[in-house]
Amino acid sequence: MKYLVAVDDCFLDRPGGAARVAWDIAQLIHDNGHDVTMVSLFSGESAVSHSLETHEGIRILRIKKPGLPRWHPRRFFAGMETITQAVRATLADEPWDILHIHSPQTGLGTHRALSPKTRVVTTIHSPIVMEYLASTATTGAVSRVKSWLSLPLLKRMERRLLQSSDSIHTLSQFTRVNLHFFHGVGDRVTIIPHWKRPDLQRSLSKAEARRQLGWPEHDKLFFTVRHHGPRNGIDLSLRAIAPLIHQGLCKYYLAGDGPLRSYHEELAKDLGLKKHVHFMGRISDEELALAYQATDAFLLPTRALECFGLIILEALAYGCPVLSSNAGAIPELMQPILPDLIFPAGDAEAMHSKLEEFLSSSLPIPTSQELVDYVSLRYGYNTITPQLLKWIGLTP
Repeated sequence: MKYLVAVDDCFLDRPGGAARVAWDIAQLIHDNGHDVTMVSLFSGESAVSHSLETHEGIRILRIKKPGLPRWHPRRFFAGMETITQAVRATLADEPWDILHIHSPQTGLGTHRALSPKTRVVTTIHSPIVMEYLASTATTGAVSRVKSWLSLPLLKRMERRLLQSSDSIHTLSQFTRVNLHFFHGVGDRVTIIPHWKRPDLQRSLSKAEARRQLGWPEHDKLFFTVRHHGPRNGIDLSLRAIAPLIHQGLCKYYLAGDGPLRSYHEELAKDLGLKKHVHFMGRISDEELALAYQATDAFLLPTRALECFGLIILEALAYGCPVLSSNAGAIPELMQPILPDLIFPAGDAEAMHSKLEEFLSSSLPIPTSQELVDYVSLRYGYNTITPQLLKWIGLTP
């Protein structure tokens, strides 16, 4: 079978939740003996409009984004047209059995280039209207007005995508409910969460992981890895943790990059945290695994729109407790195992109180093995992947 996956970001180029899920599923299909190709986007000064290469047995067609600002009314359609032309030039002559769409723009642009006989399955990671509003929440007034003008168009594009799809998949009940609210398609949506990758498991003691990272051996440490964007609440976490750091109770390690990183670094400096909050930038998978094993707890301060919470599965897989907001679908993962470690989204004071309780050991927390068992049984590879293969239309 020839399987084509369309996603804005290839995980190898720009790690993120949707990119991780798309790449994992592509690898799953490849490992089941099928021919897999991915269509993704890139930005930059390269003179090359598109390129095709192979990585780990998966072909990747990378297409350069048009150089239009985010608010430009033609940005979405210009991107679609660029994608359609590139796919027609490189892939359209091949007999594709399944197109799996993870992103509306890349998906619709790819779909236009293929035979109408191609089966289309779509994974919605977050409703496009909610994603757009969350990503522009802290932009200037002019940009927000232009964003609001774009919303009806984006909503129509997402609806067109759903109408053209043979099957629709989401990772959470939260996303299904909101898709039904915006488009009335709830009865067509199959909910299948993502799986815990088998390679995610503790291999080192906390002390050894800290030694390899160069982290202090005896301090209480919190760790976060997040894109530095408006909805992820990094600013809230800095304000919440600042009093505890000043009391000498903990330190904070922050991995990830994004447009607000410099703002967060300045905020940390203004809060007097420069020596105690460590901005790690983008880190490798190996460093991420070490960080999960080295920290006392993972902090997830999401302000809005967490439509699954893949990062929770990763932390729990290493036996690492998670303190999280209740944004979006997070309670669907957290409530069964760590209900007392949830705080209201957007509330820095509530986050501070929860961190303080954690540091004073006054919260009931399952053992590391209980956290591992929970995620392994409920979200294990052998539990989730057969459901997903069946939904795509393949035999597990």
